[in-house]
Amino acid sequence: MSTDSGITPQDISETARAEGGTTKGSLSAQMQSQYTKELNANGGASEDQGTTGTASNNTSSVNTTSDITPAEQSRLDRERNLQEALDVVQPKMAYDPKSVTQEDASLLESREQRAHGVIPKGSVTATARSLADKNAAYGGTGTTT
Repeated sequence: MSTDSGITPQDISETARAEGGTTKGSLSAQMQSQYTKELNANGGASEDQGTTGTASNNTSSVNTTSDITPAEQSRLDRERNLQEALDVVQPKMAYDPKSVTQEDASLLESREQRAHGVIPKGSVTATARSLADKNAAYGGTGTTT
């Protein structure tokens, strides 16, 4: 399903993969925002589906309309879960890298694997794992292996 601007969920997913994951302010996050805004403006459906809707029948910013397939909703949920984990761990990585734990890295790995099926080298998730491993090796806060 594409929107007026031609953005499709596949485009968003591929961009997120290329970026190593969706992060706040990234191109994939901007694409997701634009996609959601356009879906909401169309009453939750794209114009090419021939459906019309009003803003009054769309009371939530979460895509819960019947126009989204269960598979698409699942993918959106996995992306949202990854973003929530990134929102927690990235500030730790930026401001207090020694506080990144094995649990933080495992959470990101799990969420990224579910969302994208791969953890790219150099991604935020891979960097978190590296920090957590170093912290554990040097007596940091990582408590599990």
